[in-house]
Order: sequence, then structure tokens, then C-alpha cells
Amino acid sequence: MSPAIAIPFFTILCLGPIPAWHFLLHANLPAWRKNPGAYYSMAAVVWALFVPLAWHLAQSSPLLFEPSRTTQAVGLGGSGASFLVAVWSMLTLTPRRFFMWAVLRPEECRAERILRGPYRITSHPTYVAMVAATASNFLASGSAVLLGTLPVLGALLVAVATLEQRELDARLAPALPERELAEPPLSPSTRH
Repeated sequence: MSPAIAIPFFTILCLGPIPAWHFLLHANLPAWRKNPGAYYSMAAVVWALFVPLAWHLAQSSPLLFEPSRTTQAVGLGGSGASFLVAVWSMLTLTPRRFFMWAVLRPEECRAERILRGPYRITSHPTYVAMVAATASNFLASGSAVLLGTLPVLGALLVAVATLEQRELDARLAPALPERELAEPPLSPSTRH
């Protein structure tokens, strides 16, 4: 398989299901909490459905440019760095939080807002890494489908981040004093 097909195929296969998993989670969270195994099974089905979709998109995508060896190396290096940020995010959150167990079984994981590791820089480092990996893989392959994926993935991840924020706020609410609930949190730039 040539890099012009392999890079977009694996990018779409690995990153494409992630927003779908989150929408699936939040669309029916009470039912998934009763049976987390059913959620993980459905997530596997969604991933399997992405195999033919990713293959079709990768094969049918035109090349916008033929990347030089240097451009391809830079793109793959950026993609590798993005992967390392995602691993760092997972290790910081712990796999139980990263793979949604804390959402599915909130009684087993104390709710907390993580502000260490890459979460000191951004609330959603994995999502930033996903967009960066897609952009890097576009650079490495020249595939038009990856360029088209960037705004779609970015918009979907903003929606997912909003859903995640609401769910976390709901889990944190019982632990917050009434005063904190009444006052909006200060942004980092206005904290003293």
C-alpha cells in the first residue's frame, strides 16, 4: 500500500471514530451507565464500520501535491509528536478516565478537573493532538481527504468537548460549595 493511501487510511481509521464514540456515549449515557460493556461493544462496532469508509476515502482521494521526502518526514514527525502528546494525555488522566470509565461508572472514580501535565496548557490536549496529527498526515501524504477532514474533525471535537465539559460539570456540581456554583469560574487570565 502506497503512503498516499496508507497515511489517509490509518488516519481516518484511528481518529475518525473518536467523535462518533463520544456522541454515542452522550446520546444515551443513562443506558450506558447501566451496562458499560454494551457501550464498549457498540464502540467496537463503530470502529469496524470505519474500516470500509476509511478505505474508500483513502483510495478515492485525489492528491493535491506529491510530498518530497523532506516534507513527508516533517509530516510524519509531526504526527509522531502528536501521538506522544496523546499518550502523555492518557497517562496524565489515567486509562480509567481517558477511556471513559469515569463517565460510565462515576461512583468508582472521584470527579476532578485535571490541571497537570498537558492539561496545564489546554483542556483537551488529545483533541489538539488529533487535529495536529491530521494536518501533519496531510503534509506527509498530500491527500485531499485529509485536508477536508481537518475542519470537520475540528468542529466535531469542539462539540464533543462541550458535551464532555457539561458532563464533568454535572459530576463536579455536588462537590462544589454553593458560592462556587453561583459565581462563574475565573478565566486563567483573570485569576490573582
